[in-house]
Amino acid sequence: QGVVPEEIVLPATVLAAGAAVFYPALGWKSALLGGGVAFVALLAPAVLRPGGMGWGDVKLAPLLGIVTGFPSILVGLFASFILGGIAAVVVLVSRKGSRKTALPFVPFLAAGTMVGMIWGRVAAEWYFALF
Repeated sequence: QGVVPEEIVLPATVLAAGAAVFYPALGWKSALLGGGVAFVALLAPAVLRPGGMGWGDVKLAPLLGIVTGFPSILVGLFASFILGGIAAVVVLVSRKGSRKTALPFVPFLAAGTMVGMIWGRVAAEWYFALF
């Protein structure tokens, strides 16, 4: 069973938040908003459906949101859930598991965050321009 080491994640989150002040390309407001949005986005399913989302995912979310920033983290989270969903479908179709099979979400969070870092701002600007 995978464990997200809070001894690493929590200090890294504090350091990333502090470093955001000195990184003008991201900006501290974008970083903190990104961290807050990511935290709430993963806290909600963890609270509303216990066992559906692990607490390690919830603890990691603010760090990923801070380093990605807002609105890019929205794209990153969306990509994470899409990638996790694809993996779940593959597990079901290949009969390697059932609907009750737990998939670690951290790898999908990491991959989705990379998507958000690379294409997040452009994708978010495109999406918000539709409205």
